[in-house]
Amino acid sequence: MTGNPGRGQGEAVYPRPAVGVAAYTRVVAVDRHRPSNLERRQSHLASVVAARPGWHLVAGYADVGSGRLDRPGLGRLLADAAAGWFEIVVVDDLDRLCRDPNQRAWIEKRLATAGVRVLPLAASPRRRGAAVLTSLVISDYLNS
Repeated sequence: MTGNPGRGQGEAVYPRPAVGVAAYTRVVAVDRHRPSNLERRQSHLASVVAARPGWHLVAGYADVGSGRLDRPGLGRLLADAAAGWFEIVVVDDLDRLCRDPNQRAWIEKRLATAGVRVLPLAASPRRRGAAVLTSLVISDYLNS
């Protein structure tokens, strides 16, 4: 075994375990006559996760409908987070969790209590600078 900086000779070096990631998306409605925006969003989130070294997509969650809290996909996401299935949830934008800031804060608090971080991949026009913040958070997480 070769030595590593900061480690003694012969000390075992283990690769960093994969980070479990869940993807969540929500669309307001699905038009049965056109290709689904829901499938495109799910595919996009899966490809983003696959492109990140050390990330492993554990599950995808999706809902069709308004931002109410009683959505089945959101309920499964929160239950699986509490069970420890993943460490990160990626979303297109925080608005996909919920548009209402108070309800979104409740969702984020539930996830944080389970040790899960929410990482938005894009910034809505109302959230200028969020894309830069997201890249900093991802970088900080990967370097921790």
